[in-house]
Amino acid sequence: MSYDLLMIPAQFDAAAIRDWLGYRPHVDLRETEDSDGVTTTQAVYSNEDTGVYFAFSISERGIPEDGIESTPAVVFNLNYVRPHIFALEAEPEVAAFLQAFGCRIDDPQIDGMGEGAYSREGFLRGWTKGNHIGFQSIGEDTRPPPPWSADPALIEAVWKWNYGRAVLNKERGADIFVPRISWFMPEGAAMPIPAASWTERVLTMLPAGIISHVALVRRPRKSLKGFFGLDSEQPKFELRIVDLQQVANLPGIRRAEVDGVAVLVTPPAGPLETQKIFQGDWPKGGGQILAADQVCGADLVALMKKA
Repeated sequence: MSYDLLMIPAQFDAAAIRDWLGYRPHVDLRETEDSDGVTTTQAVYSNEDTGVYFAFSISERGIPEDGIESTPAVVFNLNYVRPHIFALEAEPEVAAFLQAFGCRIDDPQIDGMGEGAYSREGFLRGWTKGNHIGFQSIGEDTRPPPPWSADPALIEAVWKWNYGRAVLNKERGADIFVPRISWFMPEGAAMPIPAASWTERVLTMLPAGIISHVALVRRPRKSLKGFFGLDSEQPKFELRIVDLQQVANLPGIRRAEVDGVAVLVTPPAGPLETQKIFQGDWPKGGGQILAADQVCGADLVALMKKA
């Protein structure tokens, strides 16, 4: 199930469209050719920081309109049964394309925009309606989670931080690391938790106003076998999830605010008491990292249960 928006440029120029989409951030062009030699290009958007993905398909052969003619067009596609942040990230990309190529649209979705003018409100309304129907439909299935449930406002706050993380990291310079926020599902927990990573001896800016936990990362402490090169299963790094307050109360931690978000700035080394948080034996396992599309608003997950 997906949201499909037909976009018909005033002047269809497949090469220009491919070039424009190819220069957009997070976009990868993939071309296929059918038996008649007609090329179809799919521009796949995939943001590693946010986990959001969707696609534009360039149809040079065209798509029949009213069963009469075949019109070259671009089709935007966004899957349903996704957290609401997928639409929030996709909308500016759709709006930018429509403006660049002077397109008319055909939005056949329930509560969609029809063949009228495009609007941000209309796009979000149509996708949201279809997304709700999608959640209600899979509610009839007996599958276990995912998706996992979380506060929609928290999901959006995590997305906003991750969406702007790369720019913020560039602005702050190479001496400090701005991590993305990941969703973790601890063993035995009922709901996922948002955590940002702090790697040992790395000056890091932690979004304390959003996360509830910190993912500590360190190089593995070698076992006796490791010293003799006999431990072939040595992991590349070790990870331990701790409560945010365990980090916030350490000596050497600075407090600040960035774009309205309270942050903690960790020291690259710091006092011995601070370094101790990276010492000792760390338990193996303890949970898993969840993809962005596996964590949805509690309101959406409730639609599944209701159905």
